[in-house]
Amino acid sequence: MKTKKQVEHFLRKRKYKSEIDFKGISSYCKTEYNIKLHVPSSYSDDPEALDYATFANWFDKGFGAGDAVKWNDSIGLVQEGNVNTVLICLRIDGNTPNFDKITIPVDIITPAGENALNRLYLVLDENGQEFGNPFFVISTKYIPKSCDLVCFHNHKTGQEGYGVVRLADKSSGDIVMYCYVIKGEPVKYSMNEYLGKIDDFSFTTFKPADYQRKALDVELAKVGKTWNHFLKRIEPLNMKVATGERYWYITDKMQVTSDVEKVTVTINKRYLAGNYFRREKDAIRILSEEIEIRRNFLAEPEIRKSSPAKEKDSGRWQKTSWLFCHLCVIKLFHITCLIYLHVIVYNLID
Repeated sequence: MKTKKQVEHFLRKRKYKSEIDFKGISSYCKTEYNIKLHVPSSYSDDPEALDYATFANWFDKGFGAGDAVKWNDSIGLVQEGNVNTVLICLRIDGNTPNFDKITIPVDIITPAGENALNRLYLVLDENGQEFGNPFFVISTKYIPKSCDLVCFHNHKTGQEGYGVVRLADKSSGDIVMYCYVIKGEPVKYSMNEYLGKIDDFSFTTFKPADYQRKALDVELAKVGKTWNHFLKRIEPLNMKVATGERYWYITDKMQVTSDVEKVTVTINKRYLAGNYFRREKDAIRILSEEIEIRRNFLAEPEIRKSSPAKEKDSGRWQKTSWLFCHLCVIKLFHITCLIYLHVIVYNLID
């Protein structure tokens, strides 16, 4: 079974033998993958031109970009699968990795399976490389940063999606998202969504104006939310009330009060800080949670640390005390010696 990307990659820049062949392939791709092919301006008798039977044979038995194949004592990663040949961009001969590209005929290769694919991706990771980007080429591995808008592909499960990165932890290898969508699944938007291990994914960035951002907005809108990229948060759709309507906020005296939306600087600052509620009960709930957080904080044990000045004064006092005691001992010793000497002299006189 081929993925949508494999089919798109295989059909790019293809020539077709006839209009009937093109319509048959186009109809199948539209039905199975929602792929819309561009109608060619002409058809070709070229031996490399594609007919429906050849496409069907490749789809059932051929190899697509990203497949792992094996031959003799080698395994390889397919960069481009054609009807009669495949282009290998990475191979392991025995235990020796090789990044030199080679083209080999399909009649000497067989599918290699998941374990071989994992070995190939491990070699890529060890060399700081990745495969599976939109162009199916080996490139320097991109590690996303916080708040990056990314498309992702899991090369183990084949899952694809898009979302907003919260954290890419290089030490643990975990990738956490603010929100994301996997195709065919409901949107996840808790602000702390665990996606998986960085090594299992390939990432590419997209811009706020790209269709993935619009698709993310559509999915979030289904649950009444939106992603505010400037404030880096998920928030309700239409969070602000209309001018003249009432909203609620928490005062500096830790009380819930209301005001009328007048589009002022102060009111906008409350909105930006998240201290802006359409419903009174929401403000009361947040206030109670804030109070509880403060109470728990105040109950935490304190770790008292001496200031550098105090530690310096303490050290000086200890040295002074030691010197004073030492002088006292010497003085006492001298007095004892004098008394002993007087006793001896007195006894001699007697």
